Amino acid sequence: MKRGFVPIALLACLLIESEAVRFRRPRLTPPRRNLPDASPGSLTNQLCFFAMLRFLLTRLRGWARRRLPPHLRDAQRGEDLAYHQLTQMGYRIIARNYRSRTTKGETDLIGWDGDYLAFIEVKTRASENFGRPEEAVNAAKRGHLIRAAKDYIRRAGVDHNRMRFDIVSVILGDGEPEVRLLKGAFVDRNVRRTAGRFR
Repeated sequence: MKRGFVPIALLACLLIESEAVRFRRPRLTPPRRNLPDASPGSLTNQLCFFAMLRFLLTRLRGWARRRLPPHLRDAQRGEDLAYHQLTQMGYRIIARNYRSRTTKGETDLIGWDGDYLAFIEVKTRASENFGRPEEAVNAAKRGHLIRAAKDYIRRAGVDHNRMRFDIVSVILGDGEPEVRLLKGAFVDRNVRRTAGRFR
């Protein structure tokens, strides 16, 4: 078969189809009224598209979580529990899983609690057999969190006196999960606090 035959055949099929649509017999019955506009740019089609997109994203998120190892699934569940608990307590969460571009550090949640911008580390355990979850936030982990927080407030233009570090401890257990908030769990020793409103 010659190389140029396939594109020419496809073009011919498209032309025939377009002509068939153009000269199709007109409808003898009038169109039904009170039907939603189904044109490509209509609001109904846009809403259907976004609903379908949201459904697909939800299914993909659930599929991705099922494929996670058990300890990562527990960590994700703990972060979701912490997020809902904090929003109920009045926190305004503005970022999740913020990763610094310039330093090695990641913050699970960032949110405003009144005048303070809280950088929140979430630690989740299935039980207390290996100690409390907050005990896992060691000096190295605190250093990563502090570097990520400094990078964030520098980019956002937030006063460093408003910065605070919280820890949310989540124990899943067999029954109702236990969610515990530790406000101001640690501080950055290298930041000089100025006297004033946010001391």
